[in-house]
Amino acid sequence: MAIDTRRITDLYRARNGYAEFTVGSGRNKRYGIIDRDGRIVAEPVFRGFPWRMGIAERYIQCCITSSNNPQYRLFDTENGTWVAIDPNRRPWPIPGHDGLFYTHTQQNRCGIQDRTGRQIIPEKYGRIGHIGDNFIVENPHTGYWAIFTPDGEQTVPFSLRFEYAWHDSGRTLAKQDDKWYYIDGRGERISEIVLPDGTEWAELYGDRIVYGCGDRYASPCGMLDAADCKEILPPIYGDIRPFNRKYFQYDLGKASDRPYAGLVDRNGRQVMPMSECGVEPVEADDDLIIVRAPSRTNPEYNDCGLIHIGIDRSLTEVIPLQYAIPIMDNQGPEWIVAAVRESVRSRAKPIFRTGIFSLDGQLLVSFEYDDIRSGDDPERIAACKDDEWFFINLKNERTLF
Repeated sequence: MAIDTRRITDLYRARNGYAEFTVGSGRNKRYGIIDRDGRIVAEPVFRGFPWRMGIAERYIQCCITSSNNPQYRLFDTENGTWVAIDPNRRPWPIPGHDGLFYTHTQQNRCGIQDRTGRQIIPEKYGRIGHIGDNFIVENPHTGYWAIFTPDGEQTVPFSLRFEYAWHDSGRTLAKQDDKWYYIDGRGERISEIVLPDGTEWAELYGDRIVYGCGDRYASPCGMLDAADCKEILPPIYGDIRPFNRKYFQYDLGKASDRPYAGLVDRNGRQVMPMSECGVEPVEADDDLIIVRAPSRTNPEYNDCGLIHIGIDRSLTEVIPLQYAIPIMDNQGPEWIVAAVRESVRSRAKPIFRTGIFSLDGQLLVSFEYDDIRSGDDPERIAACKDDEWFFINLKNERTLF
């Protein structure tokens, strides 16, 4: 059934040919899903905000309730079907294991189900994590761990004891008896590594380790080479975290009035210092960053633009820092949604007119829309003009509705 476009009060980004829409407003607002031809595949009955989750934002999470203990269903945009797991279980897709989902009981017990609702690992465990291609599962009563395969076969009994474990990029780093090891998919030690004295936690990010000597959110942290534990950044930072596949963010303190985090490359060389400017990654290119600087004309808004990081860590402006770039739904595979501010004397706040830039700074769609919501389809970009929602393409042609 095709939707009556006059009922649409909001239209959200398209992914894999599907988009979310709303009807009504305020407490009566409800959410649904349409396909690329505008036909309804999920009636607008969901109360909570549908949002994307999983690899490449494959799944749409549709909330059935708006309570503090939400229930939700997952719609798979790759095959156009619902995941058949009880909404009470709050399914969460597992990276690297297509069709498997973490599930949780109200008693905070964890398990794994497949998309048909078949129980792979029973919902009676405390924590479940990756270890190689397998899962490491905690017995909440004893604190011991076992190993399960993705098929649910228990290959190692509850005999493992780790004080700490962290998995990334196919490797698992674990702490046992105050020593640190890389372990394999059966929990057996591959090699011992020597982290700085007093290390309490360590997080593995590809070929780098971020570590600290106290509480994760209270102690200073540093960064090491994951192969030989050579120091990349000393343990003087308030926080170090991945920014994208190429750079890390850092800051020097926990105070709420500190400047925004800076950027370093994987060798610890500074790319951007800490400043009043916030930064955001561009998914399609690790050397492009969105910069949000305090507005010189209106302190309530940011002046945003696009910066390119060169081989020598030089910064080149691609889109001038004079636009508003929405935090949500602002990127496509090859474009950025931006807006210009129009000050109107009779209004307390400016009016925003929205358009689209290419990633090399060309204006593809002029600033004529009230709002634009991006996605992965250049033929299905949600746009609003004069309170009417429809789809356009990168040639600024209306393609649906």
